[in-house]
Amino acid sequence: MAKFLIPIIIFHVGLLPIAVAAAAAAPPAVADDDRSALLAFRSNVSADPGGALADWGRSPEFCNWTGVMCGGPGRRRVTQLVLSGKGLSGVISPALGRLSFVFDRLPRLQYLYLSYNNLSSHNTDLDPFFRSLRNCTHLQELELAGNDLGGRLPPLGDCLNLEILDLSYNGLQGPIPAYVAALSSLKLYLNLSNNHLEGSLPLELSKMDMILALDLSANELAGSIPSQLGSCVALEYLNLSGNALRGALPASVAALPFLQVLDVSRNALSGPLPGSLQVSTSLREANFSCNNFSGVVPRSGVLANLSASAFRGNPGLCGYVPGIAMCEPERARRWRPLVPAVVGIVVAVSLMLSAVGCRSMVTARAKRLGRQSVRLVDGEDQAEREHPRISYRELSEATGGFVQEGLIGAGRFGRVYEGTLRDGTLVAVKVLDPKGGGEVSGSFKRECEVLKRTRHKNLVRAITTCSTASFNALVLPLMPKGSLDGLLYPPHGGNGGGGGGLDFAQIMGIVSDVAEGMAYLHHYAPVRVVHCDLKPSNVLLDEGMRAVISDFGIARLVAGEAASSTSDESAPCNSITGLLQGSVGYIAPEYGLGGHPSTQGDVYSFGVMLLELVTGKRPTDVIFQEGLTLHDWVRRHYPHDVGAVLAHAPWRERALQQSPAAAAEVAVVELIELGLVCTQHSPALRPTMADVCHEITLLKEDLARHGAADGDGDGCRRSFSTKDSLFSN
Repeated sequence: MAKFLIPIIIFHVGLLPIAVAAAAAAPPAVADDDRSALLAFRSNVSADPGGALADWGRSPEFCNWTGVMCGGPGRRRVTQLVLSGKGLSGVISPALGRLSFVFDRLPRLQYLYLSYNNLSSHNTDLDPFFRSLRNCTHLQELELAGNDLGGRLPPLGDCLNLEILDLSYNGLQGPIPAYVAALSSLKLYLNLSNNHLEGSLPLELSKMDMILALDLSANELAGSIPSQLGSCVALEYLNLSGNALRGALPASVAALPFLQVLDVSRNALSGPLPGSLQVSTSLREANFSCNNFSGVVPRSGVLANLSASAFRGNPGLCGYVPGIAMCEPERARRWRPLVPAVVGIVVAVSLMLSAVGCRSMVTARAKRLGRQSVRLVDGEDQAEREHPRISYRELSEATGGFVQEGLIGAGRFGRVYEGTLRDGTLVAVKVLDPKGGGEVSGSFKRECEVLKRTRHKNLVRAITTCSTASFNALVLPLMPKGSLDGLLYPPHGGNGGGGGGLDFAQIMGIVSDVAEGMAYLHHYAPVRVVHCDLKPSNVLLDEGMRAVISDFGIARLVAGEAASSTSDESAPCNSITGLLQGSVGYIAPEYGLGGHPSTQGDVYSFGVMLLELVTGKRPTDVIFQEGLTLHDWVRRHYPHDVGAVLAHAPWRERALQQSPAAAAEVAVVELIELGLVCTQHSPALRPTMADVCHEITLLKEDLARHGAADGDGDGCRRSFSTKDSLFSN
């Protein structure tokens, strides 16, 4: 629970409601100044391929312009500018600094999101823009990643409340200035990765004692890692990979009490791995590859749980992790000089004993092979009992010859037919497309492997399979309610529209079921499984509305028994990106940048699906109609306008008739925040599915308690009037 509370608390800080600091609306002069600043920014934009700024200037109400959000009395001051990923080209205008103009204590610019455009700095000089932010005392998040910003990092002015600074994927040069490294106000995230920064790591980084994530990867930084970095006691994510750092990894850094992810790969670090790593209770992922580390990787503790890829490229490392070199015993090293003297005696004795030794070896090997064959036969028999073979003829008979009338679903890998086996069992037969080649064959093998090695009430169960040279099929139980996507968006209208015929209790049940299934795949299954394609169409519902996760055709087995032929922990990033092209809206942003399959990617997909269920907004509709991710769309309204977030939720009207309506309102807010936390852009700031599952369980228990207490009239529960209700219009 503690691990989960950290990102929840972080997100609350990032979404604090805009304080009302004055009793009257902003004077016209202030509003005009904000409007002129926005128009000056637009005038410097040379290309707007998506028409994001098309409505700027058409109306005097600039608070209604795309990407502009206002707050304060009368909502007349710009507090957020959200234009990430719009494809804007041009020079970033210093006029934006006027949005932070101090006037009569009114709210000022707090969030500036311009990432993933093609904005550049004037003559590679960032100083005019950053100097314009000298009054940005209320600015909390400044995100300019993925642009064409060049030159050196200038001073940031009086950004006393800045919590997130993201300048990654630009062309910044020179050293990291001390005044940037000493931004002690940064509580969440500093990302300067994928630039051309050089020089040493400044000691001033140690002043960021509240920062949670620090990413300086893929630069040209040199020198050693300062031990003073251990003063960043709140750090959870540290990425220094892809630089030219030398020397030892400081024990103080390895001993950071909350560190969960550590990546120092692709440097020139040397010496032994710090012993403090062994006793870490928080570290989940680490990468030490492609350095000059030496010494022994112990057989127990945190390091022993990492894969061999975390240590590769360090010739001096040895240990007990499968896949890296075994260490030579200490006794062997001591006796090595005496070996030549003993060779003659050993050879003579070995010749005398060779006949007896060979006969013993042959006998022992025969016994061992006999035991192995017994185990293999037993394993095959067990698999046969759990998944009895079925012929193509029986499947054809069960589906009426795979007729069109029995078709209940189709996808890129094949079709699904409804059928009835000879014993009366209703089944869904998933027939793989024989024209799909190796991609479909790999999908079939992956799905069979996952279904064979996992068992959970919220995962689909395979009844059997049928596999010939030209025909591959999975036989699954028929789910009477179909898929969650079909319930939310019926093909013939009905009660669809992002909430379907679901009430809030059913939404809670489905969310809980999916969370439990995903937590099992990530943390408790015999092999760790990354689903890679979680979305409503891959969630099926049985007669009792219990949700089960299906379609493991592109899943990845990323840990566990190394003997699995389908394990693809090191699968290339572009393969997973290609397979996920059909699931726009649910794909984690790091996959689009070449990221490997990860459990954090599944958490993102779950968060999108959670927001979809709560808001009634389909993520693809939001992307194509408004150019925003569902996460960005919700953040645009939350927390100051929860009613707008829930305006399209069909279940909202039914919630008014439910007895624990007040408790449901609290739960809705919690679910919105949970969905936003799961869909944060940085994977390191997302919770694990185990934490998500635990939080949802607590919510369900709270709902049950409030439902039972509704008639008690003890007055201890928070009450909502109809006027204030989130469910009322």
